[in-house]
Amino acid sequence: MDNPLNDPNSTLVKILTISDIVLSSIFALEALLKIIAYGLIFNRNVAYLKNGWNIIDITVVIISLTSLGITGDRLKIIKIFRLFRVLRPLRVISRNKGLRIGI
Repeated sequence: MDNPLNDPNSTLVKILTISDIVLSSIFALEALLKIIAYGLIFNRNVAYLKNGWNIIDITVVIISLTSLGITGDRLKIIKIFRLFRVLRPLRVISRNKGLRIGI
């Protein structure tokens, strides 16, 4: 829905900006709570960064928070990396065997 041709003062752009801030905050809070609960690296097999999906999650959170802090035209390329958010539903599918297609 985010399109560079959208009017920057339109209601759609304002709603997308607010939802981006809210969702990025929720994802950051989730990552922070998991880091507190599981430990970052040194908690044997359950540490947050021992799971590949969590590494993708923290990467998405860092990119999202970075893109929120960056304004201006010269660094809009960072917003492209937010496409990694698409990988989050894949994590749900990989954990739930009922959602997978049998081959």
